[in-house]
Order: sequence, then structure tokens, then C-alpha cells
Amino acid sequence: MSKEELMYQILNGLENKIPTLNVAIDTGKAFTKYYHKKLVDGKLQGITDKFPSAIGKACDDEMGANTALPFSTNIPGKDIPYYIDDPALCNIATTDDNEKNGMGRLSGKDSNHDGEISTLCACLAICKVMDANNTRTADVNVALGMPISEFFKHPDKDSQQKYFETILPIDKTIMCSKNGETYSFTIRKNAVCSETYAAFINSNGNENRNCIVVDIGGNNIQFICFTDGRVITDDYKTTTVKGGANKLVRMIIDAMNVAQFDPYFYKPAMIMSWLSDPSKITLAKDDAKLFNEIVSKNKETYFNYIINEYFNTASGKYANEIRRGHKIAFIGGGSVLLKDRITKVKNAIILGGGEYANVKGFYDCL
Repeated sequence: MSKEELMYQILNGLENKIPTLNVAIDTGKAFTKYYHKKLVDGKLQGITDKFPSAIGKACDDEMGANTALPFSTNIPGKDIPYYIDDPALCNIATTDDNEKNGMGRLSGKDSNHDGEISTLCACLAICKVMDANNTRTADVNVALGMPISEFFKHPDKDSQQKYFETILPIDKTIMCSKNGETYSFTIRKNAVCSETYAAFINSNGNENRNCIVVDIGGNNIQFICFTDGRVITDDYKTTTVKGGANKLVRMIIDAMNVAQFDPYFYKPAMIMSWLSDPSKITLAKDDAKLFNEIVSKNKETYFNYIINEYFNTASGKYANEIRRGHKIAFIGGGSVLLKDRITKVKNAIILGGGEYANVKGFYDCL
């Protein structure tokens, strides 16, 4: 449907037939995940999906290239000179702080664009939900997550809404282009939820009164400490630190370079996709064997760092809690990647549905 056809429908009174969709979005920098419900065989069924958050800096001609059909969006008053080339997995443009997304080559002079990643990927997730519901126009109720340490700084609805509007506008028509077609949606209701805490409650983790929840995301690792059923809210025990799954990806790419894999062909988003779904690995037999050896070795190094830094009974950040018998509950996409390591740690568990636990928890807040 062209933009002109879409506007014709809206202007001719069909806006009253526009469906309202509910969607929860985890705007991760490695993978954006989303959750919604739709009728399947007459029954309302929960649907989860994800896609690599790979975006590129757009030149003027790229934005208008009909052959590439990149995903782009036009948000009133917000200039976003980036696009998503999915599933080709283009490189994410360089940033001032490469730790922010872990996907750029080396930090460059471009300003950091984490906000653009979140906005573009949130819009694409909404368009994918619209696809699932066979519509090109929609009113949308959206729930987004916020790191819990930030959530404590935004306790009231006004400040939470301001945070939401840094990513998506409310009550303004957003036009998107996906595969050459035009989509239009308006956000009517919004919710901001505390990441990890929402996932913990959604997974019935609150049955564990003494527990440290570890959410391994793309950029960061979030920790929430529960003692006697109460969240310990000081910044030392409940906090967000750098070092998410992107750190593991960078370690793997460095090792691949040493092993003389072509560093310009194997893009970080591609490696993340392979880690998430090994069936997608497109390597010759010998290269695939070497790649899997590199992955196994670096997983071990990465996971041992987390355990020693935070859960060592002598010097770890949570040494007192571990000595008291606190469980360690892992969630997030990173926990899925490290499942074989986690199961070997005493008192460590993986909460059910860990990869999508955040977005399912967000959805409940709608």
C-alpha cells in the first residue's frame, strides 16, 4: 500500500475501523524482542519474536533506494538519519562510546545513537505486529522497559512518560516504510516497566525470598538483590553494569581475527545471530568447527569472569549473600547462550522463558 492510498483510507473515515494493538518491546541493542497477543484458531495466543538490532548510517540516496528497501521511519520533530537493513545485518555505525552497543568497528567521531537504535527498532517491532494482524494502520498501546536502577530514579508517571517519549512520541501519527510499503500507527497508551523486576515477577521468581536476579542483556548486566523478599535498592546491590552479551561477541570476533577469519566479512550482528541460533551458521565444515571451538573457549572465559567478580564467596560483590544461601536466578538472552555453564553452578537457576521474560512482564503492565 502506497502512502497516498493509506492517507486516502484515513481521510475517508476508515480511521474508525483502525484496530488497537497491544505490544511490549524490549529495545535491546543486541536483539530487540517483542511480545503481543493475537487470535490463533479462535484463541488468544501470546506471540514472541526478536530480530538483530543492526542499523546503519543512512546517506540521502540510501534512504530513497528502492532496491535495498531498508526500514525507515518518519517521526514528527525527530530527525533519525539511520535505517535498518534486515535481514542483511548491516554494521551499526560507529559511536563515541563503543561499549554502548558493542557493534561498531572502532569508536569514531559520530555522536552516540543508542536512542536512534531504540526508536527505529521499536517502530519495526510495531510494524511486525501490524503484519501479524494483517493491517497497515493501527492504534497501539506500548510497554517499554527501563533498567531498574534508572526506574528507581523515575518513580512518578510524569517522569516515566518523559522517558517513554525520548523513544516514541505519544498521540502523533508515525509513518514507516517497510519492504517498500507504508505503515501508519499512533501510540495511545504507554507504560514504562522495570526490567528484570518485571521478568522476575512474571516468572514467579518471587517465590525465592533470598535471591540475586542476573539479567544478561546485549550491552549490560542487571542485578537485583532480594533479601527476605524485599528488593535491596541501594546502587551497590541492585544495579546495572556494562559487559552484556556484546562483550562476548567482541571477544569471539577478536579470537576469529587471530585465527585469520576475515574481520570485514563477519559482522558483529551476524555473530550474535549465530550464537542465538547455531543452525544459521554459514561456514564451511572446518571453519564451523574452529568457530565452535572459539565460541566454547570464550563462553567459558566470559562466564567465569561473571562468577568470580560477583559470586565468589571470598571476594565477590555478593559474597555475603552467597554465604547466606541466596539463589542466583539468571534471565535474559545472555542466560540462554550460557545455559550449559549456569547449570553447573551451585544454587544457580534459569528462570523459565528467560529470553522473553522481560517483555512478557512488560505486557502485564499494560
